Amino acid sequence: MFTNRTKDNKPAVYASHWHTDDSYRDKPATLTFIYPEILPENGGGTDFINCYSVYNDLPSKIKNKILTSRAIHKWQSRRNVSKVAKLSKEQETRNSSVDHPLIRTHPMSNKKSVILIQIG
Repeated sequence: MFTNRTKDNKPAVYASHWHTDDSYRDKPATLTFIYPEILPENGGGTDFINCYSVYNDLPSKIKNKILTSRAIHKWQSRRNVSKVAKLSKEQETRNSSVDHPLIRTHPMSNKKSVILIQIG
C-alpha cells in the first residue's frame, strides 16, 4: 500500500513526470492499481500511457536502433531529492541504480513495450 499523503495528512509529491513504477528495482512493478480514498476537487492529474502502443508506433528504424539499448534507473532520479527524507544506508543499498532494457518483452504475451522514465 502506498499513499500520497504525509503523516500529517498533507499532499506529498513523489513523481511529477513520466515513469514506469518501481523501475529503479531489479524487478519493476508488474502492474499498478490506483484506488483513491480522497479525491481533490481539481487537479490530481495522474495520467497513464500505453507503453505497448509507444513501442508499436515507433518507426522500424528507431525500433531496430534501440532494441538492445539499456537505461540506468535510479530512485534518486525520480524524486526531487531536496524534498524527500534522506535514505538510510540500507535503503540506499536497496535502491541504488539498476539497468533495464529500454524495450521490455512481456514474458507471457511476448509483446514489446517501452520502459519510460524521465530524468531531471
